[in-house]
Amino acid sequence: MEFSWDNIRSRLNMMPMAAVAVPLAAGIVFSDSFVVPPLLWLAAAAVSVAAAVFAIRTGRKGVYAALCAALFSAGALRMSLDTPPQPPYGEPRMMTLRFDEPSVIRGRSSLAAARIVRCEGFDSGRSAVRLTVWGDSTVMFSCGDEITLRGVIRPFDRKNGRFADMAFRRGIVGSVSLYGNTVYDFRPAKRNSLHDKASAKLCRLLPDDDARRTILSMTTGERNRTNPELRRTYTRGGAAHLLAVSGLHVGIVFMLVNALLRLVPVVRHGNVWRSILAVAAVWLYVAMCGSPPSAVRAGAMFTVLQLSLFSSRAYSGMNALAVAAAAMLSVSPRLVFDVGFRLSFIAVAAILLWGMPLYMRVRSRSRVLNALSSTLIVGVVATAAAMPLVSNVFGTVSVIGIPLNPLVVLSANVIIFSSVAALLLPTAAAAYAVIPAYWCARLQNEAVARAAALPWGCFEWRLSDGATAAVYALFVAATVAVWGIGRRR
Repeated sequence: MEFSWDNIRSRLNMMPMAAVAVPLAAGIVFSDSFVVPPLLWLAAAAVSVAAAVFAIRTGRKGVYAALCAALFSAGALRMSLDTPPQPPYGEPRMMTLRFDEPSVIRGRSSLAAARIVRCEGFDSGRSAVRLTVWGDSTVMFSCGDEITLRGVIRPFDRKNGRFADMAFRRGIVGSVSLYGNTVYDFRPAKRNSLHDKASAKLCRLLPDDDARRTILSMTTGERNRTNPELRRTYTRGGAAHLLAVSGLHVGIVFMLVNALLRLVPVVRHGNVWRSILAVAAVWLYVAMCGSPPSAVRAGAMFTVLQLSLFSSRAYSGMNALAVAAAAMLSVSPRLVFDVGFRLSFIAVAAILLWGMPLYMRVRSRSRVLNALSSTLIVGVVATAAAMPLVSNVFGTVSVIGIPLNPLVVLSANVIIFSSVAALLLPTAAAAYAVIPAYWCARLQNEAVARAAALPWGCFEWRLSDGATAAVYALFVAATVAVWGIGRRR
C-alpha cells in the first residue's frame, strides 16, 4: 500500500459535480452573516464567469477557482434576494394563516409553522412570510389547515436564544400566540388526500397503542398521534430520526422497489421501465406521507440518483447528491440552515463516501450476510456522521445510538415494507400483511426504551459551531487521505 496524489485526482475527476454545492452553500451562509448589496454580488459573479471563460479560451490555469468564485457569488446573490418582508409587529390585526407543517409538542405547548395568507394592512406580494404559532398542547393543526384570528405578531430577536436565531435564518420572521386571542374561523384541510386515506386505513387495521403510533409516524408521517413520552424515548435512544419521514424512509422504499424490479431490465427497454416505475414509486410514497419538506428533498435526491443509474454504468452518487443539493438551494437558499436538510445530506454523503466502500470490502457471496452487513454499516456510518451536528443543534449525544441504529434500520425495513404492502392490498389481505409491521414496531419500541433507560447511553453536550465545523473538516481530510492510499503496483 502506498499514498499517491494521482489516486486523489482520479477520485475527484469522477465527481465533478460534487464541488458545485459547496461554494454555493458557502455563499449563502456568508451572505446571511454579512450584508452586501445584491448588485455587487451580481457584478462579482459576472467577473468570475468572464475570468473562467478567458482561462478556458487561453488555456491558462484558474478555471476552477473562477467557477467556484462564480458559484459563491451566485449563492450570496440568491440569499440576498430572499429577504422576506417584515410584517406589522406589535399591533392587533386580523390575519389568516395556513399551516405548512403539523403541530408538534414543546413542553406544555404546541408549535407549528404557518404562512400568512392575508393580514390587515399588510401586503407580502409574492413572498411567503412564515410565522410560528404557539398554542395549548390540546390545540393541534395539520398541513393545509387555515385559521382566521385577531392577534399580535411578535418579532424574533436573534439575541434571545438559539431557537430564535434558527427560526430567523429559516425565514420565520415572527410568532403568534393563540393564548388570549380569539380564533374566528377554522377551515381544516381536505381529508381525502392519499396521506389521509393511508393513515385512516392503518388506524383501522391496528390497535390504538404505541406500536400503531410508531408505524403511522414511520410510514405516513403522521406525527400528531405520537405522544411526547415516545418521542423523548426515541431521542434519548438516538433513534428520533425514525419518527419523522426523511431520506432514510424514502431510501428504504427506493432500495426495495429496485430490488423488486431487478428482473425488469431483462425485457425490451427494461431499464427505462425500471427507472420510470422506481421514480413513480418514490414520489407516490412521498405523497402518501403528506409531502413533508424532508421527504420531498429525499425524493428529489433519489430521483437524480435513479436517473444517473439509468444513464451511465459508472455513475457517482456524490454527483447526484450535489446536483440535488444545488438545485434545492437555488430554489430555496434558506434550506442550508434547515437541520433536516443538513442531517439528510450529511448522512447520505457519509454512506456514499464511507459506507459503500466498507460494504464492498466485506461483501460475500451470501445475500443474507450482505443484507445484514449493509444494514449494520449504513446504520453505524450515518449515526456517527450525524452525531456532531445533533450535538451542535440539540445539545445531546446518544452514544447508545451507534450500536442501536443498525438494529432499528433493519426493523424499519420490515415496518415500511409490511405497512406499504398492507396499504396496497385489499382490507382482508392487508390485515395479515400488516402483522409483521405491528410486532416489529413493538419490539423496536421496547429495544429503544431499554437503550434510552441506560444512564450512560445519552448525555448533554453541545458542540460549538467552530468545533462542529472542525470535526467535519477532519472527516473530509480523512476521506481524502484514504483516497490517496492505493495498492502498490
